[in-house]
Amino acid sequence: MIYTHIPRGPLAEFIERFWITERVGRSHARERVLPSGTVDLVVDLSPGAAPTMLAAGAHASSFVYRAGR
Repeated sequence: MIYTHIPRGPLAEFIERFWITERVGRSHARERVLPSGTVDLVVDLSPGAAPTMLAAGAHASSFVYRAGR
């Protein structure tokens, strides 16, 4: 399930939207990121695991990264 949240106050100046996802079922090994003019910060806060983070800046072509859980 995917949820979105539009920040208010001081964060609204820098952050357009939060995307929150809860994966259910089988995970996938790779994920393609499409080109965009935004900066995306992905934080994995899965229970029982150390937090991990992926930052993707503005890019002109797609790329594939190895997805975790």
